[in-house]
Amino acid sequence: MTSSSEVSLPYKELGIEQILILSLFLLLLNIMNAILDRVIYCGLLGPVLLGIVFDTPGTQWLYHETEEAIGHLGSLGLTLIVYEGGLSTSISSLKANLFLSSAVACTGVTAPIALSFLLKPMADATSLQAFAAGAALCSTSLGTTFTIMSVSGLTNTRLGIVLGTAAMEDDVIGLVMVQIITGLGGPDASIAAMTIVRPIAVSIGFAIILPLICVFLVKPVTQLLTRQPATGLRARLLRSTKIPLVVLMIHTLILLGLISGASYAETSTLFAAYLAGACISWFDETSPFLVSHGQTPVEETCNSSAITTAISPVSTINGDVGAMVEKKLTGVTVYEKYYAQPLNKIFKPFFFASVGFSIPITHMFSGAVVWRGIVYSMLMALGKLLCGIWFIGHTTGTVTESDHAEPDIRRSLYSAAILGSAMVARGKIGFLGSSLAASNGIFDPRGNAADVFLIVTWAIVLCTILGPVAVGLLMRRLRAWQKRKDRIAARANEWDTFRDWNDGE
Repeated sequence: MTSSSEVSLPYKELGIEQILILSLFLLLLNIMNAILDRVIYCGLLGPVLLGIVFDTPGTQWLYHETEEAIGHLGSLGLTLIVYEGGLSTSISSLKANLFLSSAVACTGVTAPIALSFLLKPMADATSLQAFAAGAALCSTSLGTTFTIMSVSGLTNTRLGIVLGTAAMEDDVIGLVMVQIITGLGGPDASIAAMTIVRPIAVSIGFAIILPLICVFLVKPVTQLLTRQPATGLRARLLRSTKIPLVVLMIHTLILLGLISGASYAETSTLFAAYLAGACISWFDETSPFLVSHGQTPVEETCNSSAITTAISPVSTINGDVGAMVEKKLTGVTVYEKYYAQPLNKIFKPFFFASVGFSIPITHMFSGAVVWRGIVYSMLMALGKLLCGIWFIGHTTGTVTESDHAEPDIRRSLYSAAILGSAMVARGKIGFLGSSLAASNGIFDPRGNAADVFLIVTWAIVLCTILGPVAVGLLMRRLRAWQKRKDRIAARANEWDTFRDWNDGE
């Protein structure tokens, strides 16, 4: 920030060296993202690795102020990623799978904390250090989760809805854990009850009050405005809803209003961003403006097989069905028109690059730390993979006659593996929790506690990198399996046709 004596920020022309470095950085972010998306369906890995390379411990090509600015823009990208996840959510499917999502989230929190107590014999950690490590690693990276869902085509599937909701619940709990870690420093430290209660209570309040406002205030007002004949002020208001910039402003104000309220209430702004998108999605599903077009693509997609959708994702703005909705200014069409390009090309790569900036790569390669870090990473990955147990035996969509009402075991196992792998990535909340534990003296920089901090950092780094890679490889294998299955079915149909011809002779 400028000092009080300065009346303005002096203009300084950026040197050619920084222009070239920033240009190279932006180009490489998008090139690596595109290549890795095509090869292993995990483009986000590229920006993370580039963040490590361009960071201060690496090439030192970026100024510290530039890294901070990239981190700030990345935070905007994270908010928009989560907002997009809310826009893509079907409220009816969300309600139908709420219990399953909560069970997945509960497993994703308790298992890492329980497994973290193995640090006591492995790294001579105290119970407090083991708990702080587990608390830092109980969260799930929302940016990574929603990016995986978008790239893999899982957003509108049952699997995607359960995954997104569970990750959101983990984010709220992770925020609470960060507050707890903040209060754990020192032997005489105490944790105020409000520190724990406030984020949970406010999040529950948001989740309850917003639907009530939508049903009992927004819906009646909308019905009143659309009542025919529309004259005077109502007619002008209805005409304004057909102007893209007006709808963009309304959606943006809803988003900013909710995340501002969440921030001042000291709860998760990402949860508020998701709710903003979900409320707009609900309005698009129930609004009289869309009734004439029948069922929306989101509803149709959620009623179809989840894995089939993942293999051949149904676009909400392209194709014959999408074209019907595109005539109306839905949340998805406004998002795609105004937000998608800058998010995908700048803000999202900046967010994942800022994750790379957070990795203290130069301190992580002590021999004892490396093997313990790898073992602990495996335990933390296992803690999230256990979330997939809840999906074993579940059908992923509606049962067709060809299924003979029996769940496809292989498809069920793929769904469980994808769900668990997508929950593995930790991201920035994990780094925040471990950094706070270190700064508050829980991971004392002297003695074995410094090793505990580095072991935890290893787990966050490896989980954040390998989780999305695992999802990408599973999706690639799943698509290949589905193609083989389709070819076998096509050959069987050809044989049946040939046999019918012979029978006819």
